[in-house]
Amino acid sequence: MVAGAAVAATDIDRLTGAPWTGTLTYLDYTSHVETTIKASLLMVRLPEQPDGAFAWDMRVGYADEPHANDSETAVLADGGRSFRDAHVLERAVLADGTVRFVTEQDGEDDGRAARLRFVYSLGETQCSIQKLVRFPPDGAFFERHVYRWIR
Repeated sequence: MVAGAAVAATDIDRLTGAPWTGTLTYLDYTSHVETTIKASLLMVRLPEQPDGAFAWDMRVGYADEPHANDSETAVLADGGRSFRDAHVLERAVLADGTVRFVTEQDGEDDGRAARLRFVYSLGETQCSIQKLVRFPPDGAFFERHVYRWIR
């Protein structure tokens, strides 16, 4: 981890523009089997917030399950040290120019308290968002789901 790691609004802006298409692969807790479905992403930059934070309209669509489509206002706050209400732990630019950053927060998964870690990899033509979950008290992180998109 890098102390004081911060994400720039230009990092998130990599997601704006044309829609992304791809998949969501998730662990089905009922069957304990990984399932993959089609998923899309559309990010639109919103006006700067009154407190100086940056925000995007983040829309995730599911072609085969449109009832599950979701949207949220994704906010980058606290000088880039908070994204989507999670603390930014690290940020790096990889050799191919991909921006990779990691966030963590306390939350809930499968109706239980959990520590949630998100790994964002934002490239020019491909991106992914991986969700890792750890159940207390001593559980190890495991992959709950991963979105993979291209354009």
